[in-house]
Amino acid sequence: MKTVSSVAAAMIAAMTVSGFALGGTFEKSGSLKDGSTAFTLKASHPKKIVLYPEASHVKTSYSIVCVKGAKVSSLSRSFTTPFTRNLLWHIPAHQTVCYVTVAASTTQDAGQIVVQVTN
Repeated sequence: MKTVSSVAAAMIAAMTVSGFALGGTFEKSGSLKDGSTAFTLKASHPKKIVLYPEASHVKTSYSIVCVKGAKVSSLSRSFTTPFTRNLLWHIPAHQTVCYVTVAASTTQDAGQIVVQVTN
C-alpha cells in the first residue's frame, strides 16, 4: 500500500513540474536588416509581454488588444527611443488572450525587434 501512495505522490510531483514547464516563455523577433519589420502574435494567458527594440535610432509602434470574458482592453503607442517596454503596463491583469502587432523601422539597416511573452 505504501508503494502505491509513493508512486501516486511521484506522479503528482511530475505533473506539477511539467505544468510549470509548459507555461513558460516564448519570443518572436523581426530583423531590421532591410530597414523595417512588422509582425503579429497571439499570447494566451500572458503574465508579461515585453518589447525589446535591439537597434539604435529605431522608430517603433505597437498595438495590443486583450480579451478577458466580454471585456476588451486595447492600447496603441509609438516611440523613437530604443528602450524596453512592458506592453501590459496599462492593461488589466489576468487576460485570457492578447494580440500584439509591432512595426519598426530604422535608417541604419541593423538590429532586430523582439517581443517576449511569459505565460
